[in-house]
Order: sequence, then structure tokens, then C-alpha cells
Amino acid sequence: FFFSSRRRHTRFLPVSWARRCVQETVPIPTKGDVKQISAGFQHSLFLTNQGVAYAAGRNNWRQYDAINENKLQEKVISDYYFSIQKIELLDHFITKVSAGFHHSVYLTKQGKIFSSGLNNYGQVGVLSLIHI
Repeated sequence: FFFSSRRRHTRFLPVSWARRCVQETVPIPTKGDVKQISAGFQHSLFLTNQGVAYAAGRNNWRQYDAINENKLQEKVISDYYFSIQKIELLDHFITKVSAGFHHSVYLTKQGKIFSSGLNNYGQVGVLSLIHI
């Protein structure tokens, strides 16, 4: 196994590191089929035929947790979720998902685009460094 960094150095990882990666079946709590998967740096998004999105992985920049402004004040934001989390997108039917490095983007049937996560280069579409 090897790892390439931004500096173009290559470092070989020990075999013991690879043994810690365990394959496991994790059910998504939905009756429909998953039609799209998108993987970011440390989070993944799953979209079902019913237009409902789910996410798993790291959430340190609110990559998938801060979409519903009404519930933002009620929720305790977690850095990691070890189970699948349902994306609360104001009751919109989601047609596409895309996971970026530390952000996520959602396209709805109504043609609206929602995004959340780190915004240090404007990747979530606002002129602010805060995570939306």
C-alpha cells in the first residue's frame, strides 16, 4: 500500500494498517434502492429512489448535518457518525448528490441546489468562511 501526499512523496503504509480496514455490511434504513453514491474525503452520501439522501463518516465541517436551518439549533453536531444519518433537506425530493472534499451539494426535483460544509474557497456558494 502506498499513500501520495500533495508534496508528491510516496510513503508505504505497513500491512498492519490495511488489516484494520474491515469490510462490513451496513444497512441503509430505507425501503427503496440506493441509486447514487458519492464519496468525499472522509464522508459518503447515498441517494435512494425515493429522493431521500443518507450520509456516513466524518462531519467536522458539517458536511451533511446543517442543511435544515429549523433543526440546526436543536441538534448537537458530531465530528463522526458511526451509523448512517438521514439528510434533512426541508422536505425536498433530492435527485442528485455530490460529496466534495469537506462539503456536500444536493440538487432537488424543484431545481434548487443546497450545499453545506467547509467554505474556505466559496465551494458552498456563499461569500463567507463559515460552514453553512
